[in-house]
Amino acid sequence: MNREFAEDAESGHLPKGAAQNSCSNGTTGGGTLLLVQMIHYLHLRRMSPSELNAKRESEKIAIIDLLNFEDGATSVGIPGAIRIDPIRLRSRSKVVIPRELEIILYCSSVREITSARVALALRRKGIPKVWILKGGLKAWIKEGYPVTPNLSDPQERAVSLGIQVVD
Repeated sequence: MNREFAEDAESGHLPKGAAQNSCSNGTTGGGTLLLVQMIHYLHLRRMSPSELNAKRESEKIAIIDLLNFEDGATSVGIPGAIRIDPIRLRSRSKVVIPRELEIILYCSSVREITSARVALALRRKGIPKVWILKGGLKAWIKEGYPVTPNLSDPQERAVSLGIQVVD
């Protein structure tokens, strides 16, 4: 069984029984089943574009843009978002985020796979308040919310929110 996935299941971070389908060598039937189960769990941690828009104005949140690191990604993003390479967040990099800060991830991949993978990596790093924007940037645009070609300077915005990604 995948050790981190099992720990999440035992600690209540995953639905009971979700880790039971993992094999003892850390794989599932092709690895896809495990990913699908993890993504299913993350559906509980999805936020609609209207919910994000309401939070953008009133709460301390960090919107993380995972675009332009995926094939066919667009150059526009949600105003105030920080564009960070998802590989940096999923790797062994140390990620420090203030406990009170909520993280909302968005991407353009089908079924938010990139966001789901990053969310799981951040959860394993001890960051509990991670959300995925339901439908990603496409849903945000479809609902008529603003986009900008000029995202915040990643370093400056990260510092202002207390976020550190140390390679």
